[in-house]
Amino acid sequence: MKVHQKTEMNLSFIPRIAFRFKTATGAVLVLVGIAIACAAAAEPTMPLEELGRRLFLDVRLSADGKTACASCHQPSRTFQDGRQVSVGAFARRGTRNAPSLLNVASQTVLFWDGRRSSLEEQALDPILNVAEHGLTSEAVLVKMLRGMPEYQNSLEKGSELKTVSAALSAFQKTLVDGRNGFENYLIDGDSTAISDSAKRGWVLFAGRAGCIECHRVESRAPISLTDQAFHSVFIPRQARGLSTTRLVEIFHKLSSEGASYDQMVAETPDLATLGRYVATRDPKDIGRFRTPSLRNVALTAPYMHDGSVSSLAEAVDLEVYYRGRVSGKPLILLDSEKTDIVEFLRSLTAARQMPASKRIGQQ
Repeated sequence: MKVHQKTEMNLSFIPRIAFRFKTATGAVLVLVGIAIACAAAAEPTMPLEELGRRLFLDVRLSADGKTACASCHQPSRTFQDGRQVSVGAFARRGTRNAPSLLNVASQTVLFWDGRRSSLEEQALDPILNVAEHGLTSEAVLVKMLRGMPEYQNSLEKGSELKTVSAALSAFQKTLVDGRNGFENYLIDGDSTAISDSAKRGWVLFAGRAGCIECHRVESRAPISLTDQAFHSVFIPRQARGLSTTRLVEIFHKLSSEGASYDQMVAETPDLATLGRYVATRDPKDIGRFRTPSLRNVALTAPYMHDGSVSSLAEAVDLEVYYRGRVSGKPLILLDSEKTDIVEFLRSLTAARQMPASKRIGQQ
C-alpha cells in the first residue's frame, strides 16, 4: 500500500522500491519507474524548425560555451552582428563580414566565396570552424549533443549530424522579412511608398549608374537585388606585401598538406583575399566575391566581404569607381545624385525585419 501512496516519481523513490521489493513483480516496477524518470528528463520530439531554432541559439555548441549561431547572426540586428568581421569562440577574430540571414533561402550560393550551394551543406561549417564555434571535429559535436537530454528524442543516434544540418537549414528558411517601400512602389504602383529622392535614386540605380547590372531587380517580391554571381570591386588587399602569385602558392601548399579551405579562409586574412578562387581554383575568380542582397541594406553596415566600407555613402562611391573601371571611362555623379541613390537604398528597408510569429530570441 505504501507504493500506491507515493504520487511523485523521483530518483529517491526508485531505490526504496528496489530495496523493499525483491520479487519479480518488484523488479518490473523498478524498470517502469526508471523509464518514466528518463522520459521526464528528455523533451518530446520537436518539429524540425523548432529544433533548428533552439540549436541556432544554443551557446553550448561551441568550444568556449559562449558562442552560438545567433552570436554572429543576431535576431535584433537583421541576423547579422554589426561588426567589421565576426568574432568567434574565445574572441577569435575572423576574416569575413557576417551577412544577414533574412531571406537566405533564396540564395543559390552561400558564403562570400560561394563554396556551398545549399543551407544543408553549410549548416555545420561554422560549428566545426576553429575561428567560429571552435569545435575540432564531428565526433566532438556528436558527443556534446548526446550529453544534452532535451535533444535526445529529436536526434536519432547515429544520425545526429544529418538531423542538425536539416534542422538548422529548416529554421533559416523561415527567416523571411516583410515588404519594403520600394516593393510597394514598383510592384503595387504606390507612388507614396517612397520619397521623390528615392525615386530619382532608383532611376540612376537602374540607368546611368549601372548598379542594376549586378543588383538585379525581380518583378515580384521579395526583390533581392543580387545576380547571385561573383565580382571584384577592387577592395585594397590586406595581404602583408604578398603578391597574388605567392598567395596562390601558399594556398595550394596548405591544401596539399590537408588544410581545408574554409579553415584557411577563416583563420588567414591574406588567403581570404583570394575570394571565389578558393572554391573553384579558377584564376579568373581571384578576388571575386558574391554579390550581396541589398534588402535592408541600410541596417547592415559595415559592407563588403571584409567589412571595410562603413557607410552607404562610401559604398556608393566605391560602386561608382567600380563602374568606371569596368566600362573603361569614369562615371561622374553629382553629390546630390549619390545622395538620391543612398535614399533609394534606404527604401529597401522592410517594415518588418523579424519573421512573423517567431519567438526567435527565446531558448
